Amino acid sequence: MMLGRLRMTVGHCIEEYIMLGAKVFGNPRIFCARSLLYWNRGKYYSGNVEKVVKHVARKYNPSVSTQRWEISLNCPETLCKTMVFATQEDDRRPYIFRSYDHKLREGSSGIVLNPGPAAMNPLSVVGRATSAAPGYFNPLAIGDDMAFLDGGLVANNPTHYAYHEVRQLQGNRPPKCVLSIGTGKKNKRSFKRLKKLFPHWAPFISLELNNKIAESESAHDQMRIELDQRQVDVDAIEYDRLTVDTEFGLGWMKLDEWKRKASSTTRARDAQPIARDFKHERDYLFEKRSRHHDTVEFIESRTRLYLAQDGVQNQLQRLARVLVETRRQRSMTWKWEHFATGETWKCPISSDTGCNGDKFNTQRDLERHLSERHGEEPHRATRECVIPY
Repeated sequence: MMLGRLRMTVGHCIEEYIMLGAKVFGNPRIFCARSLLYWNRGKYYSGNVEKVVKHVARKYNPSVSTQRWEISLNCPETLCKTMVFATQEDDRRPYIFRSYDHKLREGSSGIVLNPGPAAMNPLSVVGRATSAAPGYFNPLAIGDDMAFLDGGLVANNPTHYAYHEVRQLQGNRPPKCVLSIGTGKKNKRSFKRLKKLFPHWAPFISLELNNKIAESESAHDQMRIELDQRQVDVDAIEYDRLTVDTEFGLGWMKLDEWKRKASSTTRARDAQPIARDFKHERDYLFEKRSRHHDTVEFIESRTRLYLAQDGVQNQLQRLARVLVETRRQRSMTWKWEHFATGETWKCPISSDTGCNGDKFNTQRDLERHLSERHGEEPHRATRECVIPY
């Protein structure tokens, strides 16, 4: 939602996630479903997630100025399309919240998940739905007949669903590039040892943990096989998956792990990406992790080590070439400026002519309007930012 709907930069997303982690995971409940002092409620207060999402939406969207009005997920289809995955509580099926309409095409093939109009739900509600992990947060009820859980329960790696979604939207044409980004591989051998230590809990461990361990990589394998089979009929599709390898230790981090060496009043910009020179990277990698180790620093240091590998660097270079080539081709079209910046062109003619300041997605559309409607030359055209939908 931050990258696609709110059009935030990667740096801003990281900064806001650090603030989210501190505010949401920094205050666990003592009495909850995941503690010895059992109480049938989530470990964390769900309202904090909504508060943080509302704060981010107001910060990066000028139109959200009060608590009473919130920005919704839906936006014009001429801008970046965003899909957010959740799990339906009743039947454990994946559900997509979309920023765009999905009208089912005749003869379309592949997986179709709840096609229909764009989600009118506020971003805070969608954020709650996709993060409602059982035991950590309470399920989110929308209306009288729908409740949602964390999308990772059944679509921990939703690449396959996203791929077929794009194909259906494009008249069965495949995307040119597909990039799957994971949160780290888990070690299955460690999982087996855990089952031996706690044999009575093995059935529950199998249901919850083993499925999550296998699901992400099996989805990756499934995508690879399907795309390989399609290469005979279509142009080559650039498909890659980036996820930190098992040896770096990110895969076994707890969902809610949040440890800070600094005080809780530390500002987000103080936790910006760390420019640290690891002179003894391999020794640092395998040293015993401190109980007070900063979570953000740990994630970033391991990710940097993973990205520094020759194979991963080659992968990134290949992806960059495809993306830059695609961007250059798109930038030659009239639609690109609106898609990239979110700006429209506004008719400058006064409202007494009956025009009412009509807006157009491209300069060419406005020039045509000025000529046909007003008999004017296009030199009076003015831009207007319309990012706040």
